[in-house]
Amino acid sequence: MDFIVDLTQFYFEIFLKFDKNIEKKLKKAMDKASQTQDEPSTTQLKILLAEAFSQKILDPVSSSFIDAVTDNYKDMQFTFSHILKNLALYPLQGDHFKNWNRHVELFDLAERSHYSQKMVKQLHDFLLEFTSQKEDSPFFSLKEVQQPFHNILLLIVHLDTLISSSAHFEPLCFNHYFKYRLVKDKPYYPSRSFSDVLLFLLGSRFEKKFVQKIPDITKLTELIDAETLGEGMELNCLSESARQKKEQENENFTDGLRQQVKKMREGKKFCYLTDIDQFFTVPFNLQNIINHCLFEKTSLSNLNFLQTGQLTSIDELKFNDMNALWLIYFFQNYFYNYFVKHNPNGLVQLSSSLEFMTIWKTFNQSKTSEAIYQWPTELQKIAKPS
Repeated sequence: MDFIVDLTQFYFEIFLKFDKNIEKKLKKAMDKASQTQDEPSTTQLKILLAEAFSQKILDPVSSSFIDAVTDNYKDMQFTFSHILKNLALYPLQGDHFKNWNRHVELFDLAERSHYSQKMVKQLHDFLLEFTSQKEDSPFFSLKEVQQPFHNILLLIVHLDTLISSSAHFEPLCFNHYFKYRLVKDKPYYPSRSFSDVLLFLLGSRFEKKFVQKIPDITKLTELIDAETLGEGMELNCLSESARQKKEQENENFTDGLRQQVKKMREGKKFCYLTDIDQFFTVPFNLQNIINHCLFEKTSLSNLNFLQTGQLTSIDELKFNDMNALWLIYFFQNYFYNYFVKHNPNGLVQLSSSLEFMTIWKTFNQSKTSEAIYQWPTELQKIAKPS
């Protein structure tokens, strides 16, 4: 698949989907910046990103800290590894993630060198050795590895293989499950597929074990009432007015989530990363949950990495599988929207494509015999490798 994608714009799109409130503010800034032209320039995007990262993610300790970010935006490179670092997906702790860390590192070096021949060759050599592919293998030829967005695709699929093995589940290709597909000639959108996973997790939490079938959406209220609202909340201990107020808050909260899932399943709503909190966080303070930015407490090491590209041993993180699932979902939704905009006639081909599964198999190193748990039958039917 050939794609012409500006990576700065792509990274900006990812960042916009972290939190709906950030998106609203940055889109307003983008509109202002692009009054004299159709699209903001790469330089303008870098300024907006620098400001957003300083104000919303890095939790600066002084105004001079913000100035340091915005004044030096020309020297900063917003790379994919920086996105991964903010999502707690790089660098990861443990030998199990050694090849993943090396893959990200080599792509980062290639990206920072503007895809110099030397760094691209190092990345290409690593991929061939790790996947045991030949030089002219589909998806792994030197010509394809020279394409920036193709490398993003390879990283997203590599990340996919880490999810099941890290959670001791049977192998499953989430890129294949989340991608746009037709089921009995009806569209099954990436957002609908992601809502399947949310329902599975809610159902498993409710049953206190991994369920083998995705709960029906009609049971969503029951699952949210029992788990998300908290079993330990003693409404009877409250005064009558306080109890009524809390019950109304809970009702509004569950109704909001129910409407969100419904729209996701219709392909009309995207699930922001911070939206996930609402499904699995007890809402004793609903306003704080809704306005919470997942990244406001990220350590200042992110700024150092943004400016220098250097990491230390203390930067190593525990794998955040929920963030990994969300990033794959974002990518497949982006993929789908790209087709809608640039090649709508290709959606049927995308639906039947096996390319993500094929690439996934080359990266996968987990074994079914080592698995402890199974994914729901609906997921296995679509995305379990044969």
